[in-house]
Amino acid sequence: MYLPHSYPLSLGLLSCGIACLLLGCSHPKQPQRTIPNAPITRIDASNDSAVVAQRVTEIYGFLCKSMNDSNVEAPDRAAFEQRFCSRAWNEEGKKVAQIDARHPGDIGLWEYDYWIQAQDYVRLSFRNVRVVSIENHQTARVKLILHNGEDVPLELKMVKEQGQWRIDDLTDASNPHGIRATQAQYIRENP
Repeated sequence: MYLPHSYPLSLGLLSCGIACLLLGCSHPKQPQRTIPNAPITRIDASNDSAVVAQRVTEIYGFLCKSMNDSNVEAPDRAAFEQRFCSRAWNEEGKKVAQIDARHPGDIGLWEYDYWIQAQDYVRLSFRNVRVVSIENHQTARVKLILHNGEDVPLELKMVKEQGQWRIDDLTDASNPHGIRATQAQYIRENP
């Protein structure tokens, strides 16, 4: 039987190719580098949910600890909102404060502290932080139970501003359309 001269070479190359495929040989991988402080451009939804839930837990944890610690003065509402709420929330809050300042001696818009759901508090706690939805990695809806003598269900609208999740609205039984809608109506009615 006659074999062409190139047959052993072809057979050898074919054997090497099959061996490489079976052994998973490929070009050596380049080591991956992590660039410090690089912006994260894509986060999956489950990670978004975890980050949002962690942020809400951080916010309400701070609120409860501040209110329950007798050695610490309760947080100032404006300072709390500046730290944890959106720009739009804070702009509306400033307008409400300006309107309230025109009527010294009056209670103003808020007869209770919507953060603690009362005028007074016994022992503040929260539980069941649950992310309901996230849209475009920029807005989220979160439900939780606040306990201040009784359980009060709350819903928060969170927005991402400058890489940080912030409260943009709070819905409770007294404000079923949200704090922001109540404030906007108050601002319209008191030009």
